[in-house]
Amino acid sequence: MTILEAKQKLVNWCNSQVGYHESWDGTNKYGAESDWDLKLYGFDASNVPWCDWFCDYAYIYNFGYDLAVKMTFQHAGGSALCRRSAELYQQNGHWFSVPEVGDQIFFYYGGEINHTGIVTVVNGDEICHFCRARNTN
Repeated sequence: MTILEAKQKLVNWCNSQVGYHESWDGTNKYGAESDWDLKLYGFDASNVPWCDWFCDYAYIYNFGYDLAVKMTFQHAGGSALCRRSAELYQQNGHWFSVPEVGDQIFFYYGGEINHTGIVTVVNGDEICHFCRARNTN
């Protein structure tokens, strides 16, 4: 599989998830589908704010656990925090100011990184991303 094919696979899968919302109690289908969160983070992540671990899951689902942790620089005992995931990319020389399709993207608000998603379209200066966030309504 080429890099372009891998990125398209990831984008296609992310687009297939558009419209999904977690249950009324905050749990969601991604944590229930496997025990990858226990293996990666050491805890059940099925009912925590999930934008960051959704990105990890997207890579795991599409490329397998071993390759996904290499791609995201995660490790056993890792973290499901946006800020920590951003730090891992930075520490490993994979922090870029111009995102590409298939990249994990991070958002700043209030002076800190507090949200993330996966880039699905780049059109000039516009970026479309697929991200998951807890529905608080």
